[in-house]
Amino acid sequence: MGLQHHLGMVEFNAGYLAGKLMFASGQVQKALCLDHAPGNIVLIDRCGGFEKAAEEMGIPYLGQVTVPDDNANLYVDNVETFIADQNNNEWNDIGILLGGTPQHIPGLLLKDKHPEILIGSFDTSEELYVGLNDGRMLFGMDQGPYLQGYLPIPLLAWQAQTEQNFVSHLIETGPEFVTESPSKAKVTCEQSHFKTCDWIDKSTSSGTDVVPSTNTSGGSSNDNTALIIALVVVAAIFVLAIGFLAYRMHLLKKYIHRLEEEGRSPPPLSRADYVSSFYKSVNEIVGHTEKQDDDDEIVEASTKQPC
Repeated sequence: MGLQHHLGMVEFNAGYLAGKLMFASGQVQKALCLDHAPGNIVLIDRCGGFEKAAEEMGIPYLGQVTVPDDNANLYVDNVETFIADQNNNEWNDIGILLGGTPQHIPGLLLKDKHPEILIGSFDTSEELYVGLNDGRMLFGMDQGPYLQGYLPIPLLAWQAQTEQNFVSHLIETGPEFVTESPSKAKVTCEQSHFKTCDWIDKSTSSGTDVVPSTNTSGGSSNDNTALIIALVVVAAIFVLAIGFLAYRMHLLKKYIHRLEEEGRSPPPLSRADYVSSFYKSVNEIVGHTEKQDDDDEIVEASTKQPC
């Protein structure tokens, strides 16, 4: 297709890593993958990676079961029918991988009916966070969807400007396994597309809620602090510039006064000449003025010559 890069997650690898994580607990004796989008290559790859991990770890893989994405009761019925037919209705120690967000609610319903199973899932949601908090869900997966949407712009802009790009075609943004519910601050940060993340408590990795500080001005406290600092810096630069100009003008006046004491006639200086002392030396200003006066005298003399 001529694509410069693919930013995202390798679905097969993500399914494989999910299997490794789930089976590492030693509690899973059989594996099952649930597919809510039959025929979709994404779900095929996710379940395929999960199956490969099961095979490598010697865990029987029961298969890939098709489930609906819009009917929780039918979802549960489909899985129950499959387990009854393929596993003699035996639910103990079955590790089930959910294919994505549409399965979070029905997946937890299945877990409620059969608490002996272990479940993990692709993607994240409020329902998944609830499942992580109460122990019904082992993990979720964050593939960095905001990053996937954001990165193409600077990458393409940089390529257009410099004709440079990454050698690697694949730039992976996931998976990042989520094993505990994030703080309210982090959720707010993500929901605002990372515009209000200044008060996230980064000192801990726990899911403890962090309450943002009250800000009656309508903006974040850090933004206000940055604005105040910027204004102070600008004011300081302005004061220093005025002080420096005053000092340079003082030197120029001192030089003119010395010329007068020596009996020399100082050239007349305009306001612009004094202001230019900010970036010109005294000799440059006086020398320029004297030269200008000489030029004026020559012009005046030439106009008085008879034709």
